[in-house]
Order: sequence, then C-alpha cells, then structure tokens
Amino acid sequence: MRKKEKYEHANTLLGIFNKLLWALLILVACGCHTELTRDSLIGSWESGDGCRIVLNEDSTCCVQDLDLSKLFKESNDTCLTFTGTWEFRKHNDLGDKEHNIVIREDSLYLYISLFISGYGIRGNRPPWYLYQSIGDPDEMNHYKFIKSSTDN
Repeated sequence: MRKKEKYEHANTLLGIFNKLLWALLILVACGCHTELTRDSLIGSWESGDGCRIVLNEDSTCCVQDLDLSKLFKESNDTCLTFTGTWEFRKHNDLGDKEHNIVIREDSLYLYISLFISGYGIRGNRPPWYLYQSIGDPDEMNHYKFIKSSTDN
C-alpha cells in the first residue's frame, strides 16, 4: 500500500507542476507587453512604396508621396505631399480600444486614420508599425509603415 501512496503523491505533484508550467506559459505568451506611448511614435515612418510620414513632437507632421489610391477607392490622385497635424488615440472612431493615429490636413479636408500594431501573439510588443487595410480587412492586405531605424 505504501508504494501506491508514493505513486499517487508523485502523480499529484506532477499534475501541479504541469498546471503551473501552463499558467506561466500563458502569462508569458499573452500577458507581456510594452505600453505604447505617444513619444514612441515620434519620428520618421516609411512604407514599401516610398511614402514617408514624419510625426513631430509638437503634433505637426509631414507626409511625402502618400499613395491615396491605397487608402481611398475613389481617389484619382496617385501621390500626395502635405503638412498637417497628428493625434495619438487609444480608441478608434467607433470607441473600440484600438491604438491609432489620426493625420489631418484641413485645407484639403483630409482625415487619415492609421492603426498601430506590434509583434507577438497579440501585436502588443515593439517594434511598432502603422497600417491601414487595403480593401477588405479580412484579406490582411496592409499599407504598412515601419519606423526608420535611425529613430528607434
């Protein structure tokens, strides 16, 4: 009978160890993140097609060679360069918790929202990137902007 009790005790300890290991794995995979701040967005961002967005500390921005056809289906313009303002938001236009920036250019009546994501399972770890879906968001085709390595 003693052998059986030792075996059951060892099995119980192994079960507890396995549960703790799984809990630790879940915490590491899902719970770790770096808080995204406005200051971490300041700098120069570039897309694969040569567009450059410079976000300044004073909330002004400069956008060079933005391909409007990727953002707006009805756009006849191919590229646009302008200066404007930008704002960091923790919620999107619908009130959902989704980090994004808004770029405005008042004389052109231009309002562009770019979502912010990162890496990891939940996209909550740097390095960050800015993006807007091209077409159907479910297709995961993005107009993506990566921060210049000199600004990190």
